[in-house]
Amino acid sequence: MDGYNCINVIGGFECFDVDECEENIDTCETYETCENYDGNYTCVDINECEQEHDCNDWETCVDKVNGYTCEDINECEQDPDICDEGYICVDKDNGYDCNDINECYDDDTCASGFSCINT
Repeated sequence: MDGYNCINVIGGFECFDVDECEENIDTCETYETCENYDGNYTCVDINECEQEHDCNDWETCVDKVNGYTCEDINECEQDPDICDEGYICVDKDNGYDCNDINECYDDDTCASGFSCINT
């Protein structure tokens, strides 16, 4: 019987579970861990994000079936008030920038006869 070792005893036989994981006869991939159960085993994906990974501070670890990826954190979405008043947050791959809002962009900002100066 697969998954069991059986021996003859008086009046029949006795079977014992084979721990395929302990005996290294499993077929799990390097990104999986072997879990034995009575009569068989299963391969379970390892969550590399719960272990040591090489994502930077501005990235979040995302577990995948065959490893993990590091994805940029959007600090602007995470904290809409991250920039001071008069500035707009612009996300970038390794952080964010606070860019000055140009209030003079709209021609209707100042009354007729006045010039707008962005500060």
